[in-house]
Amino acid sequence: MKNKRGVIAISEILILILGIISIGYAFGSEVGFVSGDETKPTITQGLNIGDQSEEGQWAWNGNQWIQTVTDQSPSSGSGSGGGGISALSVPAATYTLSQYNKIAIQEAGLSEAIKDVSGKDITKVFFDPKTPTKVFSDSALKNQITLPEGVSVVDPKSITPTATPASSGGFLSSIYGLKNWWAAATWGLSVYAGIYLLGTLLGFDSAKVNAAAAAGGLGIASGIGVYQLTQSATWGWVVGGGVAIAVYLLMYKSSSTKIVSFECKPWDAPVGGNDCEKCNAGILPCSEYQCRALGQACKLVNSNSANPLCVNAYKGDVKQPVITTFNEALLPDYIYTPDNTISPPDSGVKIQYQNSKDGCVPAYTPLSFGIKTDEPSLCKIDYVRKQNMTSMQFFFGGLNLFAYNHTQILSLPGPNATESGLPVLDNGGNFNLYVKCTDAIGNENTANFLFRFCVDKGPDTTPPRIVTTNLINGMPVAYNQTSVNIEAYTNEPASCKWSRRDQAYSDMETTMSCASSAFEMNAQMLYKCTTTLDGIKAQSDNDYFFKCEDQPKAPQNQRNFMQQSYKFTIKGTQPLYINALKVNGNETATTIKDSTTPVKVTISADTSAGANEGQAQCYLSDTGDEGSYIEFGNTNNVNAHSEQDLYLASGSYTYYIKCVDLGGNSDTKTISFKVETDTTAPIVARAYHNQNDLEIITTEEANCVYDVKDCKYTFADGIKIDSTNDIQHFTPWTTGKTYYIKCQDAFKNAPSPDQCSIIVTPAITTN
Repeated sequence: MKNKRGVIAISEILILILGIISIGYAFGSEVGFVSGDETKPTITQGLNIGDQSEEGQWAWNGNQWIQTVTDQSPSSGSGSGGGGISALSVPAATYTLSQYNKIAIQEAGLSEAIKDVSGKDITKVFFDPKTPTKVFSDSALKNQITLPEGVSVVDPKSITPTATPASSGGFLSSIYGLKNWWAAATWGLSVYAGIYLLGTLLGFDSAKVNAAAAAGGLGIASGIGVYQLTQSATWGWVVGGGVAIAVYLLMYKSSSTKIVSFECKPWDAPVGGNDCEKCNAGILPCSEYQCRALGQACKLVNSNSANPLCVNAYKGDVKQPVITTFNEALLPDYIYTPDNTISPPDSGVKIQYQNSKDGCVPAYTPLSFGIKTDEPSLCKIDYVRKQNMTSMQFFFGGLNLFAYNHTQILSLPGPNATESGLPVLDNGGNFNLYVKCTDAIGNENTANFLFRFCVDKGPDTTPPRIVTTNLINGMPVAYNQTSVNIEAYTNEPASCKWSRRDQAYSDMETTMSCASSAFEMNAQMLYKCTTTLDGIKAQSDNDYFFKCEDQPKAPQNQRNFMQQSYKFTIKGTQPLYINALKVNGNETATTIKDSTTPVKVTISADTSAGANEGQAQCYLSDTGDEGSYIEFGNTNNVNAHSEQDLYLASGSYTYYIKCVDLGGNSDTKTISFKVETDTTAPIVARAYHNQNDLEIITTEEANCVYDVKDCKYTFADGIKIDSTNDIQHFTPWTTGKTYYIKCQDAFKNAPSPDQCSIIVTPAITTN
């Protein structure tokens, strides 16, 4: 389509150019043209009449019209030249006969007519271009022409015109007759105007007309210019045409509107499933649609869990999952070591405890280890080597899910398998655990991956210990709060109690609710006990003592209990107070001004009492509704001071401030103020003579200076005027002295550098 439009556009411009050429040719055939640097042509030799002796006919020799006649007898006429007319030579490519004869008469100074011997005027006949043969073949005229005085007989070869009249050869011959660049420019402008006018009248696109006009004008001008330099019409046409085409192509930029229609159809997933697992790398879990969009063989597994995975379910996949150790699953002080005693095709490692001489796992402690697979896999574990996964007893980690990383936690000792769903290890002995995995399409490991380890022998003689609590030991609670719920975590299943006094486990009054089975451990492999601590006193340290016994299901004589209590303290507090609420450092400010828009406003709050001597977290809201409060940018500082910067437009504002300490004590206050933008310089409301001073009054607090020359000085270069309250300003009264005064407010608003607030000239007053 673009090529077709280009051909049409070029055809149109060529038609326009040919039209202009036709018009030019028509004009050139009717009107003679002369060089622009002369007002009329001249011939330096005057009328050129030769003295050849042969009579001849008019003939075209390729360059000139030439005719010769034989002189039969001397002329009897008067004049400076005698004899018959021998030849007349006219360069036909440059002159017409009529133009040449007219020029000859004018320039030869023929004030008299050419007459024959009888006195008959034969000037017209002699110079008539229509009948040149008759002039020279008429026997009555031979030897009877009298040439006027001043007409001489010269050699025809001496004809030398100094200017070139145009011939009647049309447009091309008119170009050949031009000898200066002004003519080229004139023709270029003429062609430009002609194409522009014609194109506009025909209704062509304006961009196309402009490009065509410029191309035609510049093409004609450059073509004529080249001809002037080379005198070659061929080169003139070639260069002019090339310039015209180049200019047109550069200037004309076509534009078009295309209507594109499309349909939104379901995504057609690519064949195969090489990209399926890319869905698992995102921050958010993979969805069914995302998974299937990655490939026609993609399948989402674990779809009802918190960890859905996208896998390649291509049936032609026969590759088994590759199993390696997962180091991050080990507890501190445990390592994997290669086990060369395992017979192929099985492979595996030893689990060793670095703080033990023989590397065995301590009894009655958790054991954690894991594996990694190169694709999402489902894995199982068992004490006994089995032929396939279907016959294996436990899912690895107790989870029936496909995953890359798998972690297994064992308890030493623990409940039976029916209770926990996990492998159970007794203290003492060496253990082998066999692992197999399968991918989503059933490619199962034929070989086993083994974990080997040993467990220390001997009875459990170590008492349990409280590792941590959900509340910070020594934390404060709100004023007048009398109780608090707490969770304590032990390193093994245990029974625990607490008391306000440090005493024996059997004497403690309150029993805690604790996990008694090994499988009840949390992600940190700790066991939770819960209780409520009551009797909390305000503004006091409240101490509580915890003790625990291990092996909740064992006989009392086999159990171990804590000899030393775990001490936990809760601090009772007093109410929290917001004792200072300020805006831009001013507690009583009602209007905040500045010269900017918006205006910076800083709200600050100072708190006291409460927990930690007033240290608190402060928030603000413009509505006071719960959920609308925003935390201060600078808060919870040890100096009990909080700040928040706001940038506000002019108007009235009310903010609700709430501060809360670590114990839960809180206090709320409100603050209201106005914001104004001041961008104008202070106004001098009054200037007068007060005793020996010139005193001025400003409409706002300001600093004032003066100069005695003019207003064209900077405020910093002015002479300071004293003030008592920044409103009343005074300086010594000097008669006849002119004070050029400028005043500036606190926001640096002042008159322009070449203006004053007021100009005062003290004068002598008379009563």
